[in-house]
Amino acid sequence: MTPRSIILGLILGAVTVLIVSYAELVTAAIMIGFLQLPPVVVAIMFGMVLANKIVQKNFPGRDLEPAEFAVIFVMILTASMISSRGAMERLPGGMAAMNYFATDSNRWEEIYFPHANQWMVPWDTTGRPEQKLIVDFYEGKDELAPIPWGPWVRPMMIWGGLMSLVYAAFMCLASLIYRQWAVHERLNFPLVALPIEMIESGRKSSFWRNPVMWIGFAVPVFVFGLLGLQQIVPEVPAIPVSGNLNNVFGQFPWNQMGYRAWFCSLGAIGLFYLLPTQVLFSLWFFHLVARGQLVGMAAMGFTDGEVFVKGQTIGAWLTLAVGWLWLGRGHLKKVFFAALGKKVDDEHELMPYAISFWGLWICFGGIVWFGCQMGMTVPVAVFMFGIYLFCQVIVMARSTSEGGLPMTEGSFRPSEVYGVFAARDTMDHSSLSAMAWMDQMFARDLRGLLLTGMLDSQKMAEHTGLGKRKLVLIFALAVVFAFAVAAGVQLWMPYEKGGLNLFQYAYYGHPNWMLNHYSPVMTHGEPLKTFLPVGAATGLAITLALFWLRSAVWWWPLHPLGYALCQTWTLIVFWPPILAAWVIKLMISRYGGNAGYRKLRPFFLGMIFGEFTMAVFWTLVSSIFNSRAPYFPWP
Repeated sequence: MTPRSIILGLILGAVTVLIVSYAELVTAAIMIGFLQLPPVVVAIMFGMVLANKIVQKNFPGRDLEPAEFAVIFVMILTASMISSRGAMERLPGGMAAMNYFATDSNRWEEIYFPHANQWMVPWDTTGRPEQKLIVDFYEGKDELAPIPWGPWVRPMMIWGGLMSLVYAAFMCLASLIYRQWAVHERLNFPLVALPIEMIESGRKSSFWRNPVMWIGFAVPVFVFGLLGLQQIVPEVPAIPVSGNLNNVFGQFPWNQMGYRAWFCSLGAIGLFYLLPTQVLFSLWFFHLVARGQLVGMAAMGFTDGEVFVKGQTIGAWLTLAVGWLWLGRGHLKKVFFAALGKKVDDEHELMPYAISFWGLWICFGGIVWFGCQMGMTVPVAVFMFGIYLFCQVIVMARSTSEGGLPMTEGSFRPSEVYGVFAARDTMDHSSLSAMAWMDQMFARDLRGLLLTGMLDSQKMAEHTGLGKRKLVLIFALAVVFAFAVAAGVQLWMPYEKGGLNLFQYAYYGHPNWMLNHYSPVMTHGEPLKTFLPVGAATGLAITLALFWLRSAVWWWPLHPLGYALCQTWTLIVFWPPILAAWVIKLMISRYGGNAGYRKLRPFFLGMIFGEFTMAVFWTLVSSIFNSRAPYFPWP
């Protein structure tokens, strides 16, 4: 870590915030920042490698070392996630929507305003809906009027404090679990494979001079080049990368399988090529089984098929979280003794185990305190944030570290876990209102999860020679800087352009969903959904069976992670490329063996590189020429 790497990281972090904010909020077609390996990070790293080559040739000895590249990678990765779903695409819209969209028919003024503490929002909680501060946010301010920064500062800083506690808890978790996952269980962290290859080959050039890689690069460049040109010249033919399946599955009971569309990301095929075939098979197989359950239950007259499948995922996630604790009990015993003062070998870890252990519980206590200030009772806050921190984010991190999934999105929220044991209307209205805020800011959309970046960055540090302990300061600096820059940019944009003209999901869809979801529970009550606990018990039993079979039967092909993720948005989006990668790997393994796999690996890394580079290219073209951007298949 050098001063120039920090300065470059800050500059490029600001550039990352601008690119992500424009791509996701203005074009609303290229979700360039919320993936766990964001395309913008890959493209910027490519630009840095090219620039470093020029410096290396013309100014020998002044080029960047791999460890310096690692610092820059961490900082732009953090900036991408913070400016996207990791923080900022939740905050401004989440704070403003309640006031702007409150009407007599939805009764939000009556239901939510009394429970919205003034420190949570920039508008007057004792006032009426559609206050001018918020109307200007959604409809755009007068041309000569200044942006009203002042009312936003306090709630933004307070929410930033809560998010800082969450990120600090992530850091402690990343320190505690990395050795167990990376060393004892030998997870390969596939999302960081391409960045490591780019950095390590930046000096010896084997990756960059490999023609197989450039052939792989050319495939998505051609496909997305045509798609982009079609936005400018509609007569240009293009290869579709997504489509609607409503016409194919439009008849009952097939139309009961849920969202019916297909997406095919070439970059995702490249990522999934790096995974074991058993994991790939489990992911697409269990997703189709879940869809089959919905169809089958509908055909038999059951109307709660979706609730039953969701219950299964709840049982599976909880069982996986406990199961991984059991598998890592030897490592956790070492951590516990370190927390009690016993000397252990942890000098090469992200943080000393004692600091990580106690820091995690201190952060959790602070998060629970915040939840109570939002309106939750202490038991509700402990339960809800406990499910989020020790179940949801752990399973999502595992889905990237082992399953290679480039997107972290779940299938339930903590309040639905509560619904397994009791009807949700048994919570008081203050707790339910606070749950709506929690879902908006943390638990409903898990994309942009910074924990995965903290785990991947440790793998990066090991390969580049960057001391892991330095990552703590780098992450802290990157989070604060990215949060401040993204807050400024993403408050300026709606006041200048009008939030209603920007990405619908961030300013309308996501925040309104949270409010519409809880208001019926608060006004009309909600009975216990019996299929939810039945499904949870089923999921628990099946996951335990899969755990046992994988340890007892060496050839058993089904992985419990695939079952747990069966109904997530991630698999709804990525099951076609998962299936394609599985078929490709089977063919290569059969006819080329390990040698064939290794020879073709650069081709698939090139496909990741090509698709992600085209995403940034068309973002820049769109911003410069004010043209439409092509659609990329990661909604």
